[in-house]
Amino acid sequence: MVWFAVLPGSAVVFLPLVLILMLGAALGVGFWLSALNVEYRDVMHAVPFLAQLWFFLTPVVYSTSWLPQHWEIFLGLNPMTAVVDGFRYCLLGGDSVPPSVAALSVAVALGLFVSGIVWFRRRERSFVDYLGSGGA
Repeated sequence: MVWFAVLPGSAVVFLPLVLILMLGAALGVGFWLSALNVEYRDVMHAVPFLAQLWFFLTPVVYSTSWLPQHWEIFLGLNPMTAVVDGFRYCLLGGDSVPPSVAALSVAVALGLFVSGIVWFRRRERSFVDYLGSGGA
């Protein structure tokens, strides 16, 4: 942005909220996958495929405004949709995140985060047993 002399608009004040949403979604998925990986070693091999699938389901190279409105509920189930659209809105201007998509993405990210912490905390007592015996 400095190179092209582009200044962010006033929406840049919402950038910390987008960063918190991104952190919560990433930590939630990380808690789930790390706990599952200890018990089921094959999860480690599935993670690259899941990450690539998640990338294609996230509107990185396409905009959510290009898709029909009846797809909004499916877009909202992906917490990274609000993150990517939020970054676009905060830094580049343009369309804001549709409220229904943002609300659903925040709810899913919060659900992933809280359930990931709970699942990880419940399973961490048995991590030593699994790691010590070479897995399940």
